[in-house]
Amino acid sequence: MPRPTQTSDWSLFIVDEAAMPPEDPEAPPPEVPESVALFIASARMSDGAPVIAYYDRLSGDLKLARFDLQNNIFLDPVVVDGGDGSDVGWYPSVVVDGSDVIHLSYVDAGR
Repeated sequence: MPRPTQTSDWSLFIVDEAAMPPEDPEAPPPEVPESVALFIASARMSDGAPVIAYYDRLSGDLKLARFDLQNNIFLDPVVVDGGDGSDVGWYPSVVVDGSDVIHLSYVDAGR
């Protein structure tokens, strides 16, 4: 819908989720919360399907999720970088070129 005007014009999709670890109420808030789906960036494929990149703080990974227009679902996210105990994926940017190649840039927090 090009101009949503009511709640029913929107669709909600949960792409990734995890329980957040308990926080000490006496401690100062963390600089970066212990959570998934931080620093979200999005773009669209040539067919209009969204693609999102985000940082998973719990595992220290950069993840990417693509939308399947035919089935109207987000496919399972894939780890693009990380997965080896490193801490990567801060502040991602995502661009899709004319050939539907996805390009990512991000910060490696460990370096």
